[in-house]
Amino acid sequence: MKIKYLLLHLICLFFVISCQKETSSKEKSDKDIGDINFSKKYPKSGDTLTISSKNPIDHEAYFLYAINKNIYANEFEFLKNNESYEAKVIIPDSAQVLVFNFNNNEKTLHNDHQGFSTYVYDQENMPIANASSGKAYIYKYFGYKFDTEPKTDSLLNWLEKDFEKYPETQSTWDRFYVQLLKEKDKNAAEEYANKRIAHYENITPKVEKNKVKVIELYSILGKKEKAEELENIARKEFPRGEMMKEKYISEITNVEDIHKKMYLYDRLQKEYKASELGDKNSYLLTQIANTYVEEGNWDLFLEYSSKIKDPVALASLYNSVAWDQAENDENLAEVKKISAKSLSLLENEKESLNNKPSYTTTKEYRTKISSSYQMYADTYAFILNKLGENQEAIKYAKIAVGEGFNTDINERFVQFLIDDENFKAAQQSSSKFIEENQANEKVKEYFKVSYQKNNPSTSAVNLESELRKLESKGETKAFEDLKKEKMNTPAPNFTLKSLDIESLSLSDLKGKTVILDFWANWCAPCKASFPGMKEVVEQYQNNDQVVILFINTFENEPIEERITKSKEFLNSKEYPFRVLLDTPIKDSRDFKVAQLYDIKGIPTKVIIDPKGNIAFKKVGYNSNNEQMIKEIQMMVELSQQ
Repeated sequence: MKIKYLLLHLICLFFVISCQKETSSKEKSDKDIGDINFSKKYPKSGDTLTISSKNPIDHEAYFLYAINKNIYANEFEFLKNNESYEAKVIIPDSAQVLVFNFNNNEKTLHNDHQGFSTYVYDQENMPIANASSGKAYIYKYFGYKFDTEPKTDSLLNWLEKDFEKYPETQSTWDRFYVQLLKEKDKNAAEEYANKRIAHYENITPKVEKNKVKVIELYSILGKKEKAEELENIARKEFPRGEMMKEKYISEITNVEDIHKKMYLYDRLQKEYKASELGDKNSYLLTQIANTYVEEGNWDLFLEYSSKIKDPVALASLYNSVAWDQAENDENLAEVKKISAKSLSLLENEKESLNNKPSYTTTKEYRTKISSSYQMYADTYAFILNKLGENQEAIKYAKIAVGEGFNTDINERFVQFLIDDENFKAAQQSSSKFIEENQANEKVKEYFKVSYQKNNPSTSAVNLESELRKLESKGETKAFEDLKKEKMNTPAPNFTLKSLDIESLSLSDLKGKTVILDFWANWCAPCKASFPGMKEVVEQYQNNDQVVILFINTFENEPIEERITKSKEFLNSKEYPFRVLLDTPIKDSRDFKVAQLYDIKGIPTKVIIDPKGNIAFKKVGYNSNNEQMIKEIQMMVELSQQ
């Protein structure tokens, strides 16, 4: 009996252990990242991965995957399956890491800004070579697509994991690693870079690509003289190599005289095939064609522009030249042709996708092409209107309007309707633009003209009343839209010097609403916004609860030169601006406060509330000072609530 009981006990124990193993195995077979479930914890190349969510998720989704530094986009779809949303993707061959983009009502899901990603694994369930480095690369340079906020320490850690297990991966990623490490510890970055330089210098036989890596490492460290010395040596050792090619291209770009430019370009053509030049050839041909236009040589402009193989680059050139010529009423018949050609080039490219970058989804690329098409349609309509072809002008101007975000384009559309004496349509369109907060002062004038034409017996008082009703609707809409955009992110503290070398810290201004306007002397849109910003400064000059600071950034000249240029410009325009000078990060093209506030382009305006939180961040300028002023007033009001 005892033996039977013992045997029964062992059998039960075996089943318990087996069940535990089965359960454990089952638990490890999938993984959750935030609210998203991935069917395989260790997906391998060629595997089918099922992704599911119990929460609503948009139909369209995509992932970026890395093959070393080459990034590719792959789109897929979610379908509703009972109470959940489910998608299936196949892990592409050679992919090393996948980073996913999910949305809900077109709002990016970001998993607390950590993103959604998975490595590709080997048969031992270990990340394959370059997987964690590829993740660092995507998060650093494409993180804006996923609303991720990776810390430098995390990026470095991912790279170091690869370096430890797969030392050979350093040849691909060491320059990227030094760039990141320099932000954290300059001495450590230099020590590591010197080891890599020694490694490349000891490799035989000597090849140019290793020499280029050494030059890049010296450049990253800020040792420009050493880098330039090695560039000169590389050009002698490899007279038909990449370094010599880049020198030729730089010389062509920098010379202004067209005869010298053409001599240098012909030399480049003899030394390198078009296939070796790639996109650089389109860039150079664009420069040459533009120079011929400036010199008034239309035939040579057409000859060299026709050699541009990239249809998007060619369409951009045609549109730019057509607009400039039309503004000056020059060559209208000719520019009509190239403007029309710019549209057909984009139509064909939108269909064929022949030049779509690998890292861009089809949807993103077509959206970008459509945006360019609208802008180029505005140019074409502008030319047609000048030629008296009003019906065609109106047709293309309507396309250019799109959703009405550009007030200048809206203005031209209404103007063309009035030129065509279509006052009913002009009143309808101008009314819509005003109540949608998409009108400038000229559109409002056109509303008055068209309203009076349609209502000849109306009084001036009634006309102003009708306009005010529309303006009130527009202001209400703008206010409600801004409410949805309001942020609540702690504003990083900083201390900067003014043009008079006086220090100011943001922390000194706590309890006040602070407006930061990031700008540069070279930035045309920044300067175009300044007449409006002058009005803003004057409106708040007696309000001690609002402080307006103009942060001069992204200028690499010596500090004395920046001060002189800024003072001369501001004094010439009589702008009463309080300017602070952003501090350049040593051995880098970055600037401290711009980096702290993640400024990617200028002008950018940041509104900081009295509690010290970023309430609003607005990038760009839409050429409508009146709208900008009202928007700032609303943002200040909302930040104080």
